Amino acid sequence: MGFFQQMFQEHRKTKIIVFVLLFSISLTGFFRLNQSRIAELEDLVESIIQSYVISSADGISVGYFQWDEMYDSIIAMDDSFLDHYTHDILSTFPVVDEIETINAPFDGSAFYKFRSENQELYLYFGIFDSSTELYIEDMLIRMKFNPSNLLKQVLVSNKLNFTIVINDGDSIENIQISSNEKTLSFFHFISAFFLGFLGILLSHTIKKYSISSHYEIEGLANIVMLLSKKDAYTAEHSKDVARYAETIAKSLGMNRKQQKTLEKAGYLHDIGKIGISESILNKTGRLEKEEFDEIKKHSTIGYEIVSQFPNLNEVAIIVKHHHELLDGKGYPDGLMGDEIPFSSQILAVADVYSAMTTDRPYRKGYTGKATFEIMEGMSLNQELVALLKQNVTH
Repeated sequence: MGFFQQMFQEHRKTKIIVFVLLFSISLTGFFRLNQSRIAELEDLVESIIQSYVISSADGISVGYFQWDEMYDSIIAMDDSFLDHYTHDILSTFPVVDEIETINAPFDGSAFYKFRSENQELYLYFGIFDSSTELYIEDMLIRMKFNPSNLLKQVLVSNKLNFTIVINDGDSIENIQISSNEKTLSFFHFISAFFLGFLGILLSHTIKKYSISSHYEIEGLANIVMLLSKKDAYTAEHSKDVARYAETIAKSLGMNRKQQKTLEKAGYLHDIGKIGISESILNKTGRLEKEEFDEIKKHSTIGYEIVSQFPNLNEVAIIVKHHHELLDGKGYPDGLMGDEIPFSSQILAVADVYSAMTTDRPYRKGYTGKATFEIMEGMSLNQELVALLKQNVTH
């Protein structure tokens, strides 16, 4: 019995060692994966906040303080004119908390400047005429920006909490995002405990779950809503594109997963416009070549944002190539024919149809019939155009 008892004890020790080893490895893996995920989310949200602050500052400067009427009213000390547009700015830009005029020298070297002091962010705007050749030399408009107002709109999960840290200095990069989420939760300890018993076979599944359970399409949809504050057209357009793309997918007999992938791509196809200047997005006149080149970057920017989410790699590819044309004259890569992912060809048809049938500031939307007549002469997949024509309500 002594021999068998010894074997049992040794076997028991081995099981304990294996359990402790796998438990420790699993818990360490969860810790590192969540740490990496949180860091990626912090960087993403930080980039979006900084981009929004800059685009808001550009829009405020161009829209209010590079304007003859504003310049003349301040020269004439017409406080009522400035007060009216102060209220307009506060209601239009949620990131702005306070506005005041200050007497200070101004050399006209920049339209606005950042300044962060004591965990607060301020922007100082110069006042120019419409030509930007004249400016007021002894007055600035001082605005307190509160990026925290935007955090609730870009959170990737309701379970994630972020705080903003604004370091003293003159750079927008001084805005930093810090997550308050716990790196390890009770769930992770329980999962690691079971992994110790189930072994390496289940480790891949648990690992995949641990990095995807907190975020996916809902967070990116919130970013689309943030983008809609820069470009009100985008949110409704994205919904329409998602609906038309799903309609084509159903007509083709695609399975439910493929339909959902295209629906997600439709919602997110213009997410890259978060990185495009608001003045370009909302321009009512014809875009200059340089401005159109800037607009064309949105598909690549969208790919870079969406591809950061492991579960959305396929969606990211569709987003990147939804402006490619069969004749190779599209962007960003100038792909031709079958080089273009088929799902991107579907999204392209849905995107064009939605864009052409929607009213824009510079033109009225076309009728469905007129739109299809135009699309039938474009370098799109004509089988998909015909399918949409058969299934869409004109």
